[in-house]
This record gives sequence, structure tokens and C-alpha cells, in this order.
Amino acid sequence: MEQIASFLHEKIIDCAVIDAKNCLDFKLDFLDWFFVNLYENNEFDLLISKQTNIEKIGVVTNSQWLYCKKRFNNATISFIREFKSIDQLIADYSAVILPGYITYDSKYEFYTEKINIADMQKPLFEGFACVEFRKNDERFTLLRQFFIKSVYFIGAGVGDKKYATQEAIDTIKHLEVCLFDNLMDHDLLDFLPDNAILVDVGKRCEHHKLNQSKITDLISTYARMGFRVGRLKGGDPSIFGRLAEEIKVLEDLKINFNIVPGISTINALSIKSGIILTRREVNRGFCVLSAIKHKGAAAEFSKNELTTLPLVFFMGVKVVDKISSSLINEGYSPQTKVALVFSIGTDKEFEIRGTLSDITCKVNELKSRLFYDNPPGIFIVGDISSFYYKKMASFRIKGFYCPRP
Repeated sequence: MEQIASFLHEKIIDCAVIDAKNCLDFKLDFLDWFFVNLYENNEFDLLISKQTNIEKIGVVTNSQWLYCKKRFNNATISFIREFKSIDQLIADYSAVILPGYITYDSKYEFYTEKINIADMQKPLFEGFACVEFRKNDERFTLLRQFFIKSVYFIGAGVGDKKYATQEAIDTIKHLEVCLFDNLMDHDLLDFLPDNAILVDVGKRCEHHKLNQSKITDLISTYARMGFRVGRLKGGDPSIFGRLAEEIKVLEDLKINFNIVPGISTINALSIKSGIILTRREVNRGFCVLSAIKHKGAAAEFSKNELTTLPLVFFMGVKVVDKISSSLINEGYSPQTKVALVFSIGTDKEFEIRGTLSDITCKVNELKSRLFYDNPPGIFIVGDISSFYYKKMASFRIKGFYCPRP
């Protein structure tokens, strides 16, 4: 392993493909990696024999060795160190067990038997290869998208599991690894597959089971191992959920992700309390803040901070010009970043970005489209509106196009 790492570091080689079990504890800052499941979509191994009296068996994996030891008590079992043709292997062994995806041609008639992978009791990562390469090598970060799955950030809703969305439940049902929080209904975990890996990363005030950097490291590690990873967060993941920190790591690694929104506390507040956050003739908006700063310290609030928070206007599409003028008159800089986002949550979602001084012109340029379809939208004012998700590149080779997974 050290020699391979040295060759990669010195650019003697561009990548190395090794047994995944040999690299689980081997990490260097200049290396990136991902696992390839050689057994993916392969449900069986193949027992191939030329004679009924099986005395000597050749195998390629530990699970095959254990299976044969249990089934063929008196046979001699050894590992195939060099792959030859089937005819050559059968000349050396009474029988061989090979992965079912291997095809072969032979001049002889052989007895073949399918052995279900489930009966082999395969240990974790047997049959996996690890591809190691230098960080930020775009060829391999693009190639990786073929072999790993998207990460899901899932809003678990607030309180009872009945407030989880159907999309959240459907996504949970297909996870292979789930990192979950404290502030959610843990009955949602019952929807996970029986063999899913559960990781409790719950945080309450200053009591953290794992720090944030460890959580983001776990997400990216499990994803690169080929698992379908879900980060299950109470409420909505984008509101006080440190979502930006967790997706930044994935964006830097060019690992795709999906966000499943959830019902937040502010959405459910009115269910029993009678506190409806907007009442005609009482108020036409509200302010939502975190009362805790970094490392759990109580936050202090100044009038200046309150006046510099982002503003979100509902039902403002047709009066963007008046809102912009009013804010500038109240002292906002004309260069304040703004965004209009339309048809949120649909396939037709799109956005217009600009500043208070030019957003009206940009809207007018699209007026025929906007007022023909009359799409609903919200108007966001403040620096937060200038952030984007990084666009993951798709892989194109000589006219062949493969969308990201």
C-alpha cells in the first residue's frame, strides 16, 4: 500500500485498483477513492465441475472457502491464485467456484450449479475493489459518479412520524446507511431495510455524540464505499440543520446529493397552540432566528443584525419593482443581492438573480413568460440569495451522454 501511495504521489501512476478490504484504514491527504462492487447485480456464484466425485476445489473468495468447507467435508479446498481458462482450471481441480457473472467457453461439457450469494454469507466488502487516485483529478471524480449513489438529506418532520412526508418515508425505505438526529420520531427508523447501518449522530445543545466534521466525514466515506446514504434530520434540513456544511464536502468531492424537505416547527406551530404566525391586521410577516451561537453560547441581538437579516417576500412577483424601490428608499444598498424563485418544488422551477437595482429590468425581460404562465414565486433579499449549489458535471464520451446518478 505504501508503494502504491508513493507511485500516486509522484505521478508515476494515475490510479490504483486494489482489494477494498486492504484500504479501509489507509488514508492520505492527497488521495481520493471510491469502491466498485464487482458483485453488483450478481445474485449467484457458479460451481463448475467435470466429475461427480469432488476431491479438490478451487475458490476465489473467503466466503466460497467457508461454503465448501461446510458442504464438502472431505474435499481439499485452495485458492485460485492465477486465473486460467476453465479447461485449465478443471485440469487442476475437481471443481471450481467462480462469480456468476464470468462467462466461459469450453470444448468440454461441465456440470454447473448456481449457488445463491445469500447462502455464501459474504463478509462486508468481499468482492469490492477500491479505486485510488490523486485528489481533484477530474477524470476519476467524473468516473466515480457511475459507481456511487446520491446522498439524501431528509427532513424527518416535527414531532410525530405522521408529519414526515411520503417522499421522506419512501426514501428511508431504500437507504443502506442512515445517520439520524435526536429531535425526530425514531419510529421512522422502522422503515429502514433490516440490514441498514444506523449511526446515531444526535446533538442537543452542547451535548454532541459526534462533532460536525466527523459527521461530514462519515457521510462522504459511506458514500464513496458505494452505500445509499441518508442524513435524517428533524424538521426541515435547510433550516438550522447545518446543511450547508454537510453538502459542501460532497460538492468538493463532486458527489451528488438530493434534498427531501420536511415540515419544520414553525409550520406545525399552529396545530394546537392557536399561534398563527401571520394574521391579517396584526402582522404580515415574522422573523426566525437561532438563539444559540457557535459552541452553544447564547446569542446576543442588536438592532443592526435584525435589519440585515435576509427578507423573504411571498406573493411579491408582480410588485418586485415597488418592493425594491421601497427598500432602497429605506437605506438598503442598490447592490443588495436578490433572487426570485418560481414554481418551487416542481420540474418547472427556475430563478432570476440580480440586485435591488436591476431585478426589475430582468423581470421585465421575461415578462411574457412570467405573466403567461403566472407561476408562483418568492422574492429573497440579502446576501444569502447569491449562493448556488455547484453543478455536477455529466460524463460525455464521443457523443455518449450519461446523466449523473
